[in-house]
Amino acid sequence: MKHTRDFGVGDHSYYFGRSEPVAREIAASQPDKSFVFTSTTLRLMEQVGVALQREESLLLVGETGTGKTSSIQELAKLQGKKLHVFNMNQNTDSADLLGGFKPVDIKFLLKPTYEYFLGLFKKTFKSDKNQKFLDLMQKCYEENQIKEFIQCLSHGLTSLKAKKGLDPERTKQLETMIQDLQRRAQKLESGGGFIFQFIEGTLIKSLQCGDWVLLDEINLASDSVLNKLSTIIEGHHILLNERADIVETKRHPDFRIFMCMNPPYTSAGKKQLPASLRVKLTELYVPELELEIDLWPIVDRNAPSTMFSESQKRQILEFYLWARSLVLNHNKRGNIGLRNLSRALKMMQAAVNLRYPVLKAIYDALFTCFASHLDSSLQQALEKEIFRLFQIKTLPSLDMVSRSRGDDADKFACVEEFIIIKGGHPIPFNESDFILTPTFRRLVKRLASIVSVTDYAVILEGPTSAGKTSTV
Repeated sequence: MKHTRDFGVGDHSYYFGRSEPVAREIAASQPDKSFVFTSTTLRLMEQVGVALQREESLLLVGETGTGKTSSIQELAKLQGKKLHVFNMNQNTDSADLLGGFKPVDIKFLLKPTYEYFLGLFKKTFKSDKNQKFLDLMQKCYEENQIKEFIQCLSHGLTSLKAKKGLDPERTKQLETMIQDLQRRAQKLESGGGFIFQFIEGTLIKSLQCGDWVLLDEINLASDSVLNKLSTIIEGHHILLNERADIVETKRHPDFRIFMCMNPPYTSAGKKQLPASLRVKLTELYVPELELEIDLWPIVDRNAPSTMFSESQKRQILEFYLWARSLVLNHNKRGNIGLRNLSRALKMMQAAVNLRYPVLKAIYDALFTCFASHLDSSLQQALEKEIFRLFQIKTLPSLDMVSRSRGDDADKFACVEEFIIIKGGHPIPFNESDFILTPTFRRLVKRLASIVSVTDYAVILEGPTSAGKTSTV
């Protein structure tokens, strides 16, 4: 029997295995009910938790659908940390992460100084006695009157300097900001063109404020992006060449960066990471869930007993293990994983909630999520196994569902025994324009089975003029 780590999630702290208890922030939410803490997941959470406490940057390596991204998302939710997720690709530029110079509206230039001045002025003087001055300043700001706006700032700065007991460092910072505005205003008046400002990217903002960043599919990124990342993931201060920094940006002690990837060379474009980057990361391998002791809690949690019997849930798990083994032996590489099972369970539950017959919900979900992307021979084998396991002779009719709609029947369309909510925009449509061949009808049926019960994104793949666009 596989060893299961101890874990606990309380109102004020949480822990996994040997990791030390971590305080939960006020904004932290409770664990996601659909997220199941299996023995494999708990081991991963324990490893990640210990690495975080040692302030290490992490690289999670594993096949698609093994829970790399979802585990980090759940951990961030438990701790109350804001997590920024980037899906990397060959076209990702370092400016997308770090930032770059961009043309900005003039208010973008004025806003930081204006907000800093208002905060300092209102703490020092009473607003009601200076309302006319504040109204004039707001008018200059809203109408982009830079010269008049700077005059108001200078007048306010003189009053602040004359006030006793005010921190001189704050007035000095305000004076520096005003001088910077004056230089930029002079450049604009002399025909300096557009206003360009360095806009910090999400990675730099997170590094400064202590958020978490997850870079998914990191081995799809270009070498230039990977080399840039290797220079900033270590150390407590960084210098941005893009911004021509002369003052280092301080790294927040709570900032953490995670990277996820599939094993290299498993598909096109997925390469090994450069050694200069890998040596700075703590690498964790995330295995696939293959044991029933791990898989059963997932099925049991996401297939409520109020909808499905115990035997039906066991049969769903049996089908998953059988289908996964069949496809792996046929293709020499797994095309079926935990993501297929999770989507099928959600699809079943959504269909039963819409009062579809249980057996029909099970069949449609399993066939759509496990067989629709495979070749015809495997589709036939999977369909035959579904009928055998669940002892289906003929699929239940949808008449009972149609009758349950009652007076709202005109708000729904019945497409190949699936009910789809009608839209509010009338579209001229004539069924006689379409010839429903057996192949085309099967495609419409598969598409309707998804659209009727889920909001999943769908990709239709096939040769030109196969009817993909016409079906939609």
